[in-house]
Amino acid sequence: MRLRIVTASFLLSVIASLLLPSFSHAEALQKPLRLDPFSQLTATEDNAPNTLPNSEAPQSRILNIDLDEMLAEQSSVLDAVSQPGITLLKVVDYRDHMQLKIDSISRFKLGKTQIDAINHGISLKFRTEILLTEGSSFLGIPYQRTRKHVRYHTELTSFGLNRQYVLFNNRNDKRQRFSSIERALETMGTLEDFEIASLKELHPTQKYRLRVRIYLDYWALPSPLLLDALLDPTWRLDSDWFEVNLTTPLSWQ
Repeated sequence: MRLRIVTASFLLSVIASLLLPSFSHAEALQKPLRLDPFSQLTATEDNAPNTLPNSEAPQSRILNIDLDEMLAEQSSVLDAVSQPGITLLKVVDYRDHMQLKIDSISRFKLGKTQIDAINHGISLKFRTEILLTEGSSFLGIPYQRTRKHVRYHTELTSFGLNRQYVLFNNRNDKRQRFSSIERALETMGTLEDFEIASLKELHPTQKYRLRVRIYLDYWALPSPLLLDALLDPTWRLDSDWFEVNLTTPLSWQ
């Protein structure tokens, strides 16, 4: 009986060894582990083929930009927010008939308060100063000696039911009329063929400095408006000094 049990156990072990494959931990560690790339396991929309026909594909839109319109809008915005002021854009000196002359261009931008005052018949007085100095020295100390100092004023006002604008220059007693304030300001800002000094008065090879300034004389306003002008900084219209350095050539003499 005992021999039969041993024989049966032996037969079962033989059958199990034949049916089940052998596996060892050493072989499992030595065998490399193979992993598929993650890009092959996930599908992205970029790799997916475009199955839309040409008729259904989204059409690209063309953006049309009007550059002139954009610049015009930007310029109007800047003009709307810019403050009133006087700007000297250019001063050019030259000689003509043995005279030193200049041409200059200025830009006037008046505020609403100044325009309202002009439209109500109040005169605004703009003063112009032109200063010619000569470089010199005393005991080795350099300084500027004044050779010519020109001062004059120009009044701007309006009158009449059709509102005409008038410029009066006290330097030459010249009076001009204009249909628009823009044209009057443009004329007031243009200086042509203005005599500064005779070339015979200038020394050869000497350095000179020419300075030009234009400002609104708010002290000349009537009393009620003067108080407002003293408290309102928009009435401080002043170009500050515009300087030009020049040297007198020998050929001028």
